[in-house]
Amino acid sequence: MIREIHIEKLTECPDKQWLGATPSPDHFDEVIKEDCNVYLPDGTLALAFRKGVLKQVAGIKQGTKEYEYWRWACRSLMSDQRGNAAGSEIRSNVEIRFTYGQDEFFRQAKKGKVATLEQALAIVNADTRPCRKTYYIHKTESDGLVNLEEIEKWDSLVRKKNTPYELHKEALANRNAAKLAWFENWLRTVWDKAEDKQQHSWEENQTESLGRLLY
Repeated sequence: MIREIHIEKLTECPDKQWLGATPSPDHFDEVIKEDCNVYLPDGTLALAFRKGVLKQVAGIKQGTKEYEYWRWACRSLMSDQRGNAAGSEIRSNVEIRFTYGQDEFFRQAKKGKVATLEQALAIVNADTRPCRKTYYIHKTESDGLVNLEEIEKWDSLVRKKNTPYELHKEALANRNAAKLAWFENWLRTVWDKAEDKQQHSWEENQTESLGRLLY
């Protein structure tokens, strides 16, 4: 029988400095160790934990509906929560993240404070550290904002288990750079040519907060 936990009240994190901090056992009421469903105060299912489910998923055969679903989930639903748990400095999945400079660009542009491409690039390049906000990478690919051949060239070396360490490191950096090139391409070919840059920035910022860019 699957256990059910119904949360009576949600508590906000009292301090933003907690973001990226490693919790201690004192921060938890209990640790879930068995199959369990966790529900929010309004009855919404928030978490479904199934012990040993990865072994079941590993046994799914290619060509089945289950296989296609998990293949889609692995390719399209990127998670950045591991980075939050590991520490305050972002190191994971940098190729799907916005930078602090890009995030600042959206904040200023939607207020009408950015009028030219030169101003936009100055803001973007001021802080190139990756932040926790992510974008929907397959949308940038389908919209032609990245060089797919360049990405595949380096990604093929990243995937190979026998790629030498130094070459793997170089290939990973080049692959990530090719994926991240979408933003400047979008800035030059879409935003800079928009008649109403402020409205366009506002619309992009709204979708960006959901991890997607829909042009």
